[in-house]
Amino acid sequence: MMRFPLSIFSFPLPLLLFFMPCLSLALLRRRDEPLDITIEETNEVMKETISPGILQMLIEAQTLMDNEARTQMDSWPQLESFGGMQTDPLAQLETEMQMQREDGRRMRQEEQQVQERSNNTRIKEKMIGVQRVRVVNGGTPNQGNLQVNVAGMWGYVCDDGFGFVEADIACRSLGYERALTFTRNNHFGSKKSGWWKERVKLFVDEVDCSGVEGDPSATLKDCISFPLGHHDCLYSEIAGVVCATSSQVSLCPPNQFSCPGNPTSCFHRDTVCDGNPDCPNASDEAESLCEDEGVTRVRMERVAHVPGASLGRVEVKRQGQWGTVCDQGFTAEDAKVVCRSLGHEGGWAVPFYGSYLGRGSGPVWLQAPQCRGDEAWLGQCNNAIWRNYSDSCHNHFQDISVFCYDQRVKVRLVEGGRVEEGRVEVQLGGQWGTLCDTSFDHLDAQVVCSTLGLGGEAVAVKGAGEGSKGPMWPLLLDCQGTETNLHQCRIRIALSPCPRTAGAGVTCTRRHGTVDQLLREALPGECGVPEDASAQFLLTLAKVRGGFIPTRFDSPWLVFLRLARPQRELLCGGSILAEDLVVTAAHCVDGLSINSFVVTVGNYNSNYFENLEEEFYVERRVIHEHFNRSSLNNDIALLKLQRKGRRGIR
Repeated sequence: MMRFPLSIFSFPLPLLLFFMPCLSLALLRRRDEPLDITIEETNEVMKETISPGILQMLIEAQTLMDNEARTQMDSWPQLESFGGMQTDPLAQLETEMQMQREDGRRMRQEEQQVQERSNNTRIKEKMIGVQRVRVVNGGTPNQGNLQVNVAGMWGYVCDDGFGFVEADIACRSLGYERALTFTRNNHFGSKKSGWWKERVKLFVDEVDCSGVEGDPSATLKDCISFPLGHHDCLYSEIAGVVCATSSQVSLCPPNQFSCPGNPTSCFHRDTVCDGNPDCPNASDEAESLCEDEGVTRVRMERVAHVPGASLGRVEVKRQGQWGTVCDQGFTAEDAKVVCRSLGHEGGWAVPFYGSYLGRGSGPVWLQAPQCRGDEAWLGQCNNAIWRNYSDSCHNHFQDISVFCYDQRVKVRLVEGGRVEEGRVEVQLGGQWGTLCDTSFDHLDAQVVCSTLGLGGEAVAVKGAGEGSKGPMWPLLLDCQGTETNLHQCRIRIALSPCPRTAGAGVTCTRRHGTVDQLLREALPGECGVPEDASAQFLLTLAKVRGGFIPTRFDSPWLVFLRLARPQRELLCGGSILAEDLVVTAAHCVDGLSINSFVVTVGNYNSNYFENLEEEFYVERRVIHEHFNRSSLNNDIALLKLQRKGRRGIR
């Protein structure tokens, strides 16, 4: 069985930084995604922008390199997979492309079927299937969350469209004359995170009793709603009632609201939730009665199934309308709160920026909620100011998405010749599946091996999916190599189906230092050795030698680091390595949260805002492992920027 050779593309990042002056910038682009452009389109662009003489030189150079590459490929040994089967790269590529086309057709068919079913269930009809009505968890017989019995099973009523008219008829169905008030937001139910996982059913959505409002004999089954069992409600959207007992009926006339805590204060029901408090304690405008609380969901534009997980664009409901959340100032603590409101505690709570999982529509309800991390939902966070942020968040180009998963994650290696090697399978939601090898590297392999209790260095192997039977998980690991389990790694979501053969594999070894040694041998001896700089310093102060005033476009690779709004204080500078990588001084960013500063490109004069400026948030920061704040030795840090959509610095 043949081992895959080690590659300098995936050596420890701090060592790469140490040797950075001698490495191509392409080596640092671990996470770059391919551009969606054909060779023909590239040639057309080159013809338009490059002079004919230079273009001819480039074509000749490319032809020479292609011929050399073919000669080298002919001399390479045939690589083996874990199963020992030889593979034809061209045949494998054609197979993968065919599988991607089939997966794309299947997903489009599924989405069309879902849309057709949704359209068929949005027509209201009489609730003739309702057999009985009851209230639960209210403490007394006259109040509680409302349930209906359909075909012998009890289920809840959604609070969408539920008001005084519906509450009156529900109370008459329970044997009372009318309702004192209605309740929303699961008022009488459990607020414990994840309680809805315990077989909670919703049967009725958008109930409307206005057509039988004046009929004293009407019951809930005479009202209309969407077909029973079809709804788009969440488990925090449960309606309830408080029915007037015989002693309470005379407190206020019919069609009037009795203020809780001051029952003789009566106001017309039309004034409830009109934005103007009438009751002495403003209970007629209470948030729990008039607004959606804790109503959070995630949506995706395509099918990406992970059992037991919540995955997609974050949406919250306000004023009866679904809207998105802006990614500006959105932190990992905010993501924890979103996941808790979706029923997840602990585990992965990963935010994705720049509408990574699709753009939403409607209002952008929240921006920078500044959660502590222990709140029940975003509306309880310190800076949860409700308004439409669509303009400042660029019309849904900055919608935040999350991945939440709090179940146990198991890892195993299969189909390897030894216990230390094989295809990586991960158990999610009780189901084993294969990790996709897109962007899978030695750092990710290191964490897989650590999770299995296998120390030493790890080698990532791609194309190890041959023979896999279970699902291909759409999760792309982004580990730093020091984590002890997969829950601690960042992840991304694959935006296209992973071919069956593109499984990730690892070889765990007990060696130490081999990777570093191979890298040193592969580079020239002078790499990483600084020149004598003693003549450039006077005592401890650096000299300015041969300085000049730069013009606007002299240094397009330079960037500014600033504190995030509103401070905007200048921190220091940096240099662009790739469209999503910037190198800067470690002392500038050490100790700062990555959400507290931004990277500004296209700026010439730091004292003024210029039209060419563009700000990027930081997704990840790696500080040199031997950085010393006192001596400023190894004062270097690498910043990975959050892409906007799929675009970095251009």
